[in-house]
Parts: sequence; C-alpha cells; structure tokens
Amino acid sequence: MWRIIVCIIGFFTMGAAVPAEAAGWRFDGRQGALSFDEGDFRPSLRCVGSRQIAILVPGNGARFDPERSYTVSLSVDGLAFILSTAPAFGSGARTDFMAVAPMTAIEPLLAALAKGREVEVAGPTGRWRLPLSGSAAGVSRLRQACA
Repeated sequence: MWRIIVCIIGFFTMGAAVPAEAAGWRFDGRQGALSFDEGDFRPSLRCVGSRQIAILVPGNGARFDPERSYTVSLSVDGLAFILSTAPAFGSGARTDFMAVAPMTAIEPLLAALAKGREVEVAGPTGRWRLPLSGSAAGVSRLRQACA
C-alpha cells in the first residue's frame, strides 16, 4: 500500500520539479517568424521575401472593411512606431492587420524591440502591453533569416 502512495506522490512531484518556460518572444526558424507566445494575442514579425518583413497584428473576431487601411501603433518603452496596415483575414472570421515593409525601413523598430522592456500594441481592436523578454535573440535571428 505504501509503495503505491509513494509512487503516486513521486509521479506528481516529477512534473512540478520542471520549471515552465517563461512567456515571451520566440523565433520559429521553420516559418521565419518572431512572435509572442502567450495568450490569444500573438503579434508577429515574419520574413516574407528578400529583406521584406510582414508585421501581423491579430484581430479580435470582428470583421473590417478590406478596402480600407487601418493604423496600428507599436510603442516600445514610450517610442511609437506608426504603421498603416491592410486587413488580412486570419483564422475563422477574424480580421488581422498586416504591414509589409523592407527590412531597412523597419530597422529602427527592430532595434527598439531588441533593446526595449515593453511594447504596447494599439489598433482598431484594442491595446495590449507585452513584455519584450526574449526579443533581442529573436530579432537577431529574424535579421539573419531575412538577410
């Protein structure tokens, strides 16, 4: 009987001994994308061609006019980068917002993301504050992938 209880306790404590990886920014080499990995709001920067980067900001389930452009702001530690985005249809009926630019044009944003502590993303569907933990390594890998 005691052996069974000890085995059960050992089974449950084995999982608890492994610390969970902290949420933050991660680079996925297969997709060439740097994205935030926590919750439902997962903005990303993706290599879409030779030295071209797409910035994708997820929507919230609402549909937006595909003929219009929408303003999205990424503010890193108080320094705002304003993007004109086009609707990109995400999963289901959700409208996401996307801007595509040459890497040279968004280099100041990349530098800020790599050095900053927090980014505030604001757009037509709301405002989110995200920590920039892990972003420096991810931005470095994104630059290499898009070179």
